[in-house]
Amino acid sequence: MRFQTGSLFVSLWFIGILSTPCEAALAQTADGELSQLRYAQELIAASQDQKTYHQAARILRRLSGSQDAKIRHDAAVCQAANNLRHGLLANTRQTYLDLLAQNPMDADALALQAEYERLPLHCLSSYYHSQSDEKRNNKQAAGITYDSYWGHNFYLSRDYSQHHLTANGHSASYLASVSELKRQFAWGSISGAISSYFKANAKSGGRLALTYEPADSSELLLEAGRRLHEHAGTVRSGIRETYQGLTFKHDLTAKTTFVLGAESAELTDQNAYREYRAKLIQRLQKRHNYQDALQLTGSRRHYDHEQISYDAPRRRLEYAAGFSRQWNSARKSARFTWQTLLGRQRDNEERPSFTPAVHLEYRRDFRHHQNLTIDSTYKRYLHQPADSHRRHESCSLGIRYAWCW
Repeated sequence: MRFQTGSLFVSLWFIGILSTPCEAALAQTADGELSQLRYAQELIAASQDQKTYHQAARILRRLSGSQDAKIRHDAAVCQAANNLRHGLLANTRQTYLDLLAQNPMDADALALQAEYERLPLHCLSSYYHSQSDEKRNNKQAAGITYDSYWGHNFYLSRDYSQHHLTANGHSASYLASVSELKRQFAWGSISGAISSYFKANAKSGGRLALTYEPADSSELLLEAGRRLHEHAGTVRSGIRETYQGLTFKHDLTAKTTFVLGAESAELTDQNAYREYRAKLIQRLQKRHNYQDALQLTGSRRHYDHEQISYDAPRRRLEYAAGFSRQWNSARKSARFTWQTLLGRQRDNEERPSFTPAVHLEYRRDFRHHQNLTIDSTYKRYLHQPADSHRRHESCSLGIRYAWCW
């Protein structure tokens, strides 16, 4: 069985014409089941560019009850491939083992087994990140991360990092160790993490997260935990925060995505904050090897008590509009992203600052599942308060190299 690409089914799906009513109509034709199977194959083949797991799974569940043994067999193989792309590796493995138990020479099951065994199950990454802003807050971090698949759809991640922060003439450094365990399901995932801090007054933290995907077009993230409040002043004082967050992402159309987020936290120094975020992404027509997009973002944060020592204004408002372009170079196995943003930022009742920014990102894939990612952002601050003694620019640089096997 071969996953075909480029057919009319994919074209119709991408522009939103095919949907659940059309799927039902296909089933009423003489070769309706075969048409649905081919459509599910197209959805799975397109899953690298857009989420299609739930739509394909819905079709394949219906076909698993077919009276045609060949349709049932091919539907099982397709669903196994669908699970593989969704991170449900245990489900995929069980499917091809069952098929090979029935027929050791099953070509589709053998091809599925070969794809499963080629999949990298471990990944080691090293990274460095540096950031400085207009208020002379500087952050640097370097570390290594090890991710692995443990079986039964469980994933383990270990991260070790060194952090150095400076602000207002003060500095703070600490080591962090984070262990995270995640269980993947068809409907989303559940994860938990434990953090340990060394050379910091706060010694531990943790996080629980639930990701729920009711459909391919929607995703809900709920998280809660305790962590260091990331600033030189709070790290020196051992101030932690107990936080809760919610993020909802929804594809309004095939090209339009809307994201809403909210977070609240209580700090151990009796302060607290609430933050609200919104983002709208409009993808433009894809041409040749590049994709353009427009973006609108906005955020609002409130602290109960203003604290200059760790950059906590009573109110901070930020919003921006931007344009991005992403190039893909198949010959060099590389991807380039360029983004420009025009924004405004305001703390309390200060004069708003005009903040143009540019972001560049480069990713290069190498042989043997290796890749390099470099990203950099430069932001300019115009019309700042005259007596603020702030810099007129901020910048950041990130480098990550990953090797998977």
